Amino acid sequence: MTDRIETVEELQRRLSGVQVAMLATQDEHGTISSCPVALQDIDQRGDLWFLVDRHGGWVAPTNCEME
Repeated sequence: MTDRIETVEELQRRLSGVQVAMLATQDEHGTISSCPVALQDIDQRGDLWFLVDRHGGWVAPTNCEME
């Protein structure tokens, strides 16, 4: 197994069965913090979709509107 993932199919295969990941963020002061996120999907482009608490302090507002 190599360390580099070359295809979306390989990414999907490697993450098959993974339910929780740790997401690390760095604030403007350089402090790193992490929190668990629930992996929901890996789409055809290889984008990972996570379920998070929208009221979490680390979740930044976006310009996207939820329908």
